[in-house]
Amino acid sequence: MANLGYSYTKAQVENKFKYLKGRYIKRKDNMGSRGTGESPVSFEYFDEFDAIFGDKPNVRPIATASSSRASSSTSSEPPLLSDEEEKPVQKKKCTRIEREVATLATALQERDVKREEAQERRHQERQNMAQQALLMYQRMMDKLTEKL
Repeated sequence: MANLGYSYTKAQVENKFKYLKGRYIKRKDNMGSRGTGESPVSFEYFDEFDAIFGDKPNVRPIATASSSRASSSTSSEPPLLSDEEEKPVQKKKCTRIEREVATLATALQERDVKREEAQERRHQERQNMAQQALLMYQRMMDKLTEKL
């Protein structure tokens, strides 16, 4: 900046830009449906900032969540595109961490399934042993009653 004849520090320039961007976002929000009843916000460099940041998701979100129960939409969003005009959605690439998490989740699910199968098998074995013990007891009682 000094070679261009300005005596501003990097921090001063960054802070000024953050301030201007904040003013732009405040003006943009004021223009939407949330700004009804409020006095209009003026911003001298609105057109320049709108050309740069107008379609960015942090300025104009793709979707918004609402806790209101009203089914009608009063936002100033552009109308949705028809099926023919829809843009193809690009599949997001998985990062290494996401792949590892997916692999770990699969391994844990398999481990849980094996654990449940082993538990069911042990339960069946105990049931069979109890049934055999009951049959043995029944035979012994039958033999004792025959002797009497």
